Amino acid sequence: MEGQAGATSLEDITFESVSSVPEIGYVMAERNDSVNAVLEDWYNYSITSHLLQPKPIVYAIRTADGRYAKLEILGYYCVGVLPGCTTFRYVYQGGGGTDVISN
Repeated sequence: MEGQAGATSLEDITFESVSSVPEIGYVMAERNDSVNAVLEDWYNYSITSHLLQPKPIVYAIRTADGRYAKLEILGYYCVGVLPGCTTFRYVYQGGGGTDVISN
């Protein structure tokens, strides 16, 4: 499994309701690309306000060593609408298996 990190989107489901993630179906980043194709479309852009708004998507993440997590992007802006303060929440399953239940 080494080198098989990837992501997949779990659309139309809330973060709290995801108790386990799939073992298959992950998209890996291309070798010469630093962005995963699943994660690059995480936001909506408003042409009138020029602001990014995270899409309500929960992502399943598979690490290079075969562990799993769920991830939700919550925001992109610092106080005062300065960009670059990405806020997210996640649950990492470091012990193996695909269960990602918050304590």
